[in-house]
Amino acid sequence: MNESSHQEQASGGEHGAGIVTRRVLQTTRSWNDVPYEHYPAERPELTVVHFDIPPHSSLPWHTHAVPNAAYVIAGALTVEDHDTGRTHVVRAGEAFGESVGPVHRGYTEDLATEVVAIYAGAEGIPLSTEVK
Repeated sequence: MNESSHQEQASGGEHGAGIVTRRVLQTTRSWNDVPYEHYPAERPELTVVHFDIPPHSSLPWHTHAVPNAAYVIAGALTVEDHDTGRTHVVRAGEAFGESVGPVHRGYTEDLATEVVAIYAGAEGIPLSTEVK
């Protein structure tokens, strides 16, 4: 499973006195246990995307070509693997590694959900590709 981490550390040195850091995710695999193989060979391009997803909504089925992770700020998001039907619920304050390759989607149930995703891509590579 994921090597996610919820470690809190009080910092008196590196980040300054009184600052507390919390690692919410560190993983070599996506939420559905698919290992990350490599980053794109091109010059890196980081992208941060903020999603506001209404209750009872679904993102389209899609794939990613680049590693990315998402953090749920509010609500809950269910991620679903198209081929296996496997699902995983991610709640506010939790993060997950997105799938690279497999077709998947995210959907909400009764709660509006706010998510921030961070993509480690490269220029010219789409963040996601919709699959019909």
